[in-house]
Amino acid sequence: TPEHVGGLPPLVATSDVTTSPDGGILTVATGFSTATTVGARRIANGPWIPVTIPPSAGSPPFRVDANDVGDFVVAGQASGGQVVVVPGNASTPQGAPLTTSGSAMVAVGAAGDAAAAWADATGSLHVSLRPTGASWEAPAVLSSPLAGATIDGIDIAVGPAGQGVAVWTVRTATGEAVLASRRT
Repeated sequence: TPEHVGGLPPLVATSDVTTSPDGGILTVATGFSTATTVGARRIANGPWIPVTIPPSAGSPPFRVDANDVGDFVVAGQASGGQVVVVPGNASTPQGAPLTTSGSAMVAVGAAGDAAAAWADATGSLHVSLRPTGASWEAPAVLSSPLAGATIDGIDIAVGPAGQGVAVWTVRTATGEAVLASRRT
């Protein structure tokens, strides 16, 4: 049965939605009339809780992920093609954002560890991790540019103990390959 998402104005454009293992939901949207970015979170079958999405999170399109204890991460477009990744807990952003040089995929694990992966304009694939309660780590390069190749299909996940995995596709004129990298 459709229901109104509490905390969101009635006229919004949804950018992304994610669910957590306990049935929780996080959605991020932008108001048509105000261009204000808002979010709402529901843990399990509880009430919808407004989520503060600061202006520093940028604008649509957004990518979001959440776990079942209320930790979340939101990535949005910033000026100059950059992306800002904002971690948070419950309904409030937590800690300094991460600014990337390309559209980011994001993930948060059961313990609150967050990760972001993105390809930059040169074709390099980067990843940055944020352990629970800490700052974003310096980005690491997972894949360097290949002449005539493009990177797409990026996805990332974080396990319950902070381990991570990134998967992406490299396409060239002669074919494509799916690559992966993991952190244990």
